[in-house]
Parts: sequence; structure tokens; C-alpha cells
Amino acid sequence: MKNKWIILSVLVAIFDTQLFAKSYIISPLPLPKQEVVDISTEKCDEKCLEKLYNEGKIFSFVAKFKNDTQNIELRANLAVALSKIDSFMQSSVYQDKKSSKVKIALLIPKKIVGRYSVASIDTILAYLMTRGGDFDFKVFDSGSEDPLDLSEAYSKIEQERYEFVIAILTQAGVENFIQSTYISLPTYIPTVNKNQLQKSLKLPSKLVFGGIDYYAQMQTITALAGSASVVEYDDDSPVGSTLGNILDDLDSNVVYKDVVTSQQAATFARNLKNQENFLENSVVILNTPVVKSGLMLSQLAFSTKKPSKILSVQINYSPSILMLVQPKDRQNFYVVSAIGNTNQKLIEYGALLSSDLRYDWVNYSTAIGVEMFFDFQDAKINKFFSELIDNNQVQYINTLYRARGAVFEAVK
Repeated sequence: MKNKWIILSVLVAIFDTQLFAKSYIISPLPLPKQEVVDISTEKCDEKCLEKLYNEGKIFSFVAKFKNDTQNIELRANLAVALSKIDSFMQSSVYQDKKSSKVKIALLIPKKIVGRYSVASIDTILAYLMTRGGDFDFKVFDSGSEDPLDLSEAYSKIEQERYEFVIAILTQAGVENFIQSTYISLPTYIPTVNKNQLQKSLKLPSKLVFGGIDYYAQMQTITALAGSASVVEYDDDSPVGSTLGNILDDLDSNVVYKDVVTSQQAATFARNLKNQENFLENSVVILNTPVVKSGLMLSQLAFSTKKPSKILSVQINYSPSILMLVQPKDRQNFYVVSAIGNTNQKLIEYGALLSSDLRYDWVNYSTAIGVEMFFDFQDAKINKFFSELIDNNQVQYINTLYRARGAVFEAVK
């Protein structure tokens, strides 16, 4: 029998085990469990996977699927296959789904925000699979963020009668989008906070923003710094520049400021001697991404004069920094994050599709947007997120964490 599968007691797909345990939980109950086990030793490439899916052999398709597959069509087929398996298990106890089909379009300029393309697709699929029911999801690539390109892509979405739109855009892209396109459908921007936009810009009523509020996070940071002298290290990127400008606006007690390149971060210890007088008992604020921050934290340990605290906003809320820096070198490292708790099943599906909903704020924000559309259809749904939407902006609760051991521990 070509389509080999065995049902045991949780539905678990067995994949290549190089990165993490390839399992997902269909039922929220810990027991009983069912598994799909691949008993064939034959390898299956992308053409093989496509054939299995087209022949309707969804159990074999799921069992052979590898988590590092980047083929967008195959990843979409995986979502459909898992949804079918979920429906199959529920139909065995005669559960009838009555929810109407959700039609969601993803508008994304891949040339501009390429690294978010697959992650956003995976996050949306993870949410749709977890919620269950029928869905229609399609990606529309505008290519660039030029006004005409965005307008044409949006028109195609309207023509194909999609009901909701998630648009992954930069701040400049949002401004072009608003100025060139009539927003006729509920549209969600997970990457930009409403407060980032020009005050003179007239915002459409159907446009909702999900970006985190760096200004609010920096306010938490400066409040923690108090009256202490501040040493500021900014990244040589637009985000680093934005964070530096926010810190300047808050009129914190900055006694030393530097923009750190990748080369400077790698040899950070060389310049510590010239900065030690500023560092002693100061508060260091890192407006640098994870890898740079990891390098700098490790080398700050060589300084004979130590800062009292090292603080950062969302950009350093990542498990990578816990692995890059020894615990003794980050004892006084604190970070602010807007990512809250969500449904465990959603996190499992996200992990299966390589979508990180624990630490990646864009993924987290994107999932909130999908839930918003479900809420539009039925306000009585069991929500996975607790964040509220006020005045067309997701309102996040910022939490201060301390790097403790192998985890981030909330500071109460």
C-alpha cells in the first residue's frame, strides 16, 4: 500500500529532526493522543511531495514534509493538509463545523520586505489552521512600495473579492499606500505603529495598525534609568536611528552616545578604555540588534568600570541573546517586550511552520490581525489574544524582563 500511515494515540507528523521535535498537537487535551508515523525509509523531494498531495495522500504528504522546505506552494498545501486531518479527526465524533469561509489576502512587496514574506505566510496559515473551518488565503506581491504598484495589487485583491487584507509594509510604504489607494476593505498593517506616521496624513477608517510602540517602550526604559547617567549605543540602521531620536526627545541624561557598526561591535573591547569614565555606575541603553548587542555585552564584561544596568527595547527580546552571552555577563540586562501570551495550539502550529510567535513581534502582530478579521465575522469567538484595538491601533501591554539563566523572567 503506497500511502503508508499508522494511527497511534496524538496526531504527530514525523519530519526531519535536525531543528526541533517535529510534532503538533491537534487536540488541546494531553490525552488521548494520536500519531501519524512515517514507516517508509524512502526520501521524498519537492516533486514527490507535490505528487503525494495531488493524489490526496495527505498522511504521507504530512509525514514526508520537512520543516526547512521554503517552497511557498508546498507550505500552503501543508496547511490545507493539516486542516483536512484536523477535520477528519473531528468528523469521527460527528462534529459539524458551521463557520463561514474566511477570505484573506496578503499584500506584500517582496523586493522590499523579503525576509518577512515566508514568515508572514506561515503565521497566517498557522492561525487559520488553529482556528479551523474553511478559508481562502492568497498572496499578492506588489513587487515594490511604489504608489502605483501598491494600488494595482490592491485592485486585484478587490477584483478577486477577498474580504480582508493584511499588508506588510514599511512606514514609507504605508504613506504611499494611503496616498495612492482607496482603502475599501478592512486592512491591517502589522509592521507599523500609527504614531510613526505624519500627523497631517488622513488615515482611512478601514485601516488598522498593529506595530508596537517604540516610544512607549523607551519611556519604560528611561523611567527605569531614572536620574542616572546614560550611555547610549545606536545601530547604524533606520530602526537604530529611530530609537536614538526617541531617546533624544525624551531628554534623558545621555552623557555619551555612539553609533556602532558591525565592525565596531566585533572589536568593541578595544575602545572601552576611552569610555570607562562614562560607563562607571551608568545605565547603558542598547539600540542595537541581537547579534551586535550580544557582542557588546560579552565585551563589556572586560571593562574595569561597570554600568549599573543595561537596558533595551523589543529588538533584543530574543532567545539568541541568551545563547550568545554568558549569564554572568548579562546579570543586569533588562529588555521591554510587547509580546504577550497566546493559545498554545497556535504556538505549536506556528513552530511547525517555522513561525515564531513567542519572540518575533511581527509574527505576533500579524496573528492578531487575522484574529481581528474573525472577530469582525463573529464577536463571540474564543479569542487567542487579549490585546485591544483602540482608535485603529492595537494596544500592547509592555512588560519588563530580566535575562535570567536560559529564559527571560518578567520583573514584577
